[in-house]
Amino acid sequence: MIETLIFFSIVFFATIIFTIAQTTVLILYGIKINSVQIGYGKPLKTIKMKSFDIIFSWIPGGAVSHDIEQFNSRSLYVRWLIILVGPLSFLLSSAFFLTFPISIIEFVKGYSQLFNLIFHPSSYGQNLIHSMVLFFNTNSYFDSFGVLSAKMATFNLLPVPFVAGGRIIMEALPISIKTKMAIHNSFLIVMLLVMAIIAYAFYLYIF
Repeated sequence: MIETLIFFSIVFFATIIFTIAQTTVLILYGIKINSVQIGYGKPLKTIKMKSFDIIFSWIPGGAVSHDIEQFNSRSLYVRWLIILVGPLSFLLSSAFFLTFPISIIEFVKGYSQLFNLIFHPSSYGQNLIHSMVLFFNTNSYFDSFGVLSAKMATFNLLPVPFVAGGRIIMEALPISIKTKMAIHNSFLIVMLLVMAIIAYAFYLYIF
C-alpha cells in the first residue's frame, strides 16, 4: 500500500532529523558519541565514521548512544536540553510544514489518540488508522509529514522513563546513575508492549 510507504518514509526522515539534532547538541557540549542508530533491531547496515558508527536497522525509531559519565557531569539544564532536543526537532519540523499553532494542536491531540489506540486497538485503532490513510490520500506529503511528526513528538514526550518525557523527570531526581539505568531498562518492556499494540492495530487494518 502506498500509504504504508508514505508512513515509513516519514518516520525514517523524521528520525534522521531527530538524530541529527541530538548528535549536534552532544558534539557542541563535548560529549563522546558511541553510535547513531536509525531504527531498532538487528543491524542492516553499519557506516563507520571517524568518531562513531551510524547503524541502520529495520524497526522504525532512532537513538544516539553517548558516554553516560560525561552526560551526567553536565548541569541539569544541559542534560534536559540534550534529552529534549530530539522531540523538539519533531515539533519544529512539523511546524515548518503546518505552522506552529496547528502543530501544537496535533501534538496535544496525539495523547488522547495514543491512549485510545492502546486500549482499543481493534475498534478505535482501526478508525484512527483509516483517518490517517484518508489524510495521506487527500493531502500533500509535507502536510502528512507535519501531522505524523507532531505525533512522534507526542510519543517521545510521554511521562515514561524510556522516552524523553520520563527521562527529564528522572534527571531532576536525586538518584544514582545505576538506579536511572535500572528504571530505564525496566520500562523498555512497557514501551515494547505499547509498540506491539500499535503494530497489532496496523496489522488488523492491513489484513
